[in-house]
Amino acid sequence: MVLTRDDGSTLELGSASHAEFGGDVADSLSGAESAFDPASTESQEFISRQQGCWKRELEKANQLIGSAKLVSPELKDLRDRLSKITKGASR
Repeated sequence: MVLTRDDGSTLELGSASHAEFGGDVADSLSGAESAFDPASTESQEFISRQQGCWKRELEKANQLIGSAKLVSPELKDLRDRLSKITKGASR
């Protein structure tokens, strides 16, 4: 990728990747973070239903981070949140 400045000079960049985790993942994470404290029967059911999804998304985030030269703080945050949730869900 090459960016061209207004003065005509160029700046060559490496390749870039973009990952978007849909609203379902964000909503699910927000729900999960509150579901663990305090855990109730309803929250346990929610955690059980979502556990596979969180693990798949964590695998995707880890793959992206492992293959990227530059990693955004937001992606690292998402990975950390997913990791925390999947560890909590496996208790």
